[in-house]
Amino acid sequence: MSLSYPSSTMTPLPTQVEKAVDVIRRSGVVAIPTDTVYGLAASPFDQVAVQRIYEIKHRPTNLAMPLLLANLSDLPDYASKVPDSAWDLASKFWPGALTLVLPKADRIPASVSGGKQTIALRVPNAWLPRAVATELQSPITGTSANISGSPPATTASEVARVFGSSITIIKYDEPSQNRQVSTVLDLSNEIPCILRQGAISKAQIETICGPVSIPHNGT
Repeated sequence: MSLSYPSSTMTPLPTQVEKAVDVIRRSGVVAIPTDTVYGLAASPFDQVAVQRIYEIKHRPTNLAMPLLLANLSDLPDYASKVPDSAWDLASKFWPGALTLVLPKADRIPASVSGGKQTIALRVPNAWLPRAVATELQSPITGTSANISGSPPATTASEVARVFGSSITIIKYDEPSQNRQVSTVLDLSNEIPCILRQGAISKAQIETICGPVSIPHNGT
C-alpha cells in the first residue's frame, strides 16, 4: 500500500517526517496527529522512550500500549497468530479506526504489552504516522496524548496545554478526519469482544465477523 502525501502550507512534509523520526531515534517521544486523536509516538523497542510515555501520562505500567503499523502486510510481523477474522476486518477497516488485539509476537517487549501476551495493532488512516513507521521500518506507539483517565487531545494546542515542552509536538494544518477514538476489538479469544467502543460500530464489525460481545464495563 503506497502512501499519498498531501500538500501542506505549514512545513515541508519531509521535514515533518524527518523531525519525528529523528526524535524517536534519539529515544524521544513525539505527539503526532492521527486519523482519530493525537497520539504519543515512540519506538516500542526503546525501553527509555516507553518508560517516558508511562511517566508523562501517569499511566499504570500494566496497561498495554497500542501500536500503529505502516501497512496491513506488517500484521503477521507483530502478531504471533492472525485468525481469518482479523484479516477480514483489517482488509475492510484498515487503514482506519479499528484496533485489533491479537496474541503478540515474541519480539514485542513485555514493557509495551503491559506484561500481557497480547498486543493492540492498527493501521491509521493518516499519512503522517504511517510515513514515520515506514521510515523507521518499525511500528510506533499509538497511545493517546493525554494524562491517563482524561479525554484524549485532538489538537496540537491541547497537547501543548497538557505536556508543555516535555515532548516534541508535530503539527499538521489539515483537521483530523475523525475526532473519535478507535474501536478496540479483542480477537485473542474464541468470541470477539469489544473492549472499547469508538468510531467503528458493533454493527459494522458484526457484518464482517458475526456476533461480538461487549463487557458490562465496556465504553
